[in-house]
Amino acid sequence: MKLRALALLLGFLIAALLGAPRSIPHPVIAIGRLISALAKLLRRLFPATPSGERAAGGVLWLLTVTLSGGVPLLVLRLAARFSPWLRFALETVMVWQILAARSLRDESMKVCDALREGDLEKSRYAVSMIVG
Repeated sequence: MKLRALALLLGFLIAALLGAPRSIPHPVIAIGRLISALAKLLRRLFPATPSGERAAGGVLWLLTVTLSGGVPLLVLRLAARFSPWLRFALETVMVWQILAARSLRDESMKVCDALREGDLEKSRYAVSMIVG
């Protein structure tokens, strides 16, 4: 448990100091791609009715949450079988990537600056870089 707390703290500090690594795709991008692929598949499998769309949305939510949480959990459990330090290192990197505190601050300030300048298009573009 102490290593998990340390991984959380260290991952947060790395995220605050370095931001998100541009060379590694952010996990949220992978989750977004997963959602897009599942949505296309589920639209074909479920009827285009209100109840069919609700059911497809429920399945989409369940699969997204299960895979988004299950894959990292499985990776961490497998790493722990080899070494608690390997799990610690992976957990620290995962926290660093997921929090991305500095990058979020930097990107949010671009929105704020564009709004201060009165440039709505520039601010919309900056928001799209955060939520895209």
